[in-house]
Amino acid sequence: AGETAETLAPREVSAAVYGGGGAFTGSDNSGSECCGGAMARVRVGIGHAQEVGVEGGGYFSGHPGHGSIWGTGKLAWKLQLNEHYAIVAGVGLTFIGGTVGLGGDAGVIASTSPWRDQVRLYAALRATMIVETSGEFSDGGGVLSGGLAYEPTRRLRVALEIGAVGAGFHNAKPMDFIPSNAGYVGGYGAALVSYAWRR
Repeated sequence: AGETAETLAPREVSAAVYGGGGAFTGSDNSGSECCGGAMARVRVGIGHAQEVGVEGGGYFSGHPGHGSIWGTGKLAWKLQLNEHYAIVAGVGLTFIGGTVGLGGDAGVIASTSPWRDQVRLYAALRATMIVETSGEFSDGGGVLSGGLAYEPTRRLRVALEIGAVGAGFHNAKPMDFIPSNAGYVGGYGAALVSYAWRR
């Protein structure tokens, strides 16, 4: 969330917190479900228009009073291609109760040049994939997002973002022993605050 195309300068560090919520519906749901959560990330510039970092967060999905709480953690990498474009990728883990999944994502970010050195518009497209360590469950999809980033100072950034999500999952070992496939679509809104400094 809140990522524009530019990367951090060498030895520059950025810390961000962001959160949001949304709703989704799919072929196996009786109506829509809600979801929400909060995340944090730390990135450091390593030179050659690149940055690396770690991200993690916690989420709730389902109906109020009846849902699942899950967490994620990943390693992230970003490469700025030119003034307006960058590519991103990450690998990590997802935890839901005692279930662990391995996954990754990759995508592209496009953003405008700063308007009055403070305001940028940005958009991103990411593909995601996760596989449960037992091989029973897998999930893949994509996220299309867009937002506005405002930098009141060189170090401080706030952003507002909206996005659309589409995915499908495969359950190889359901309780009725018949493999199942289903998909879902949804949307979300999020807000971010980040701060950058030099080490």
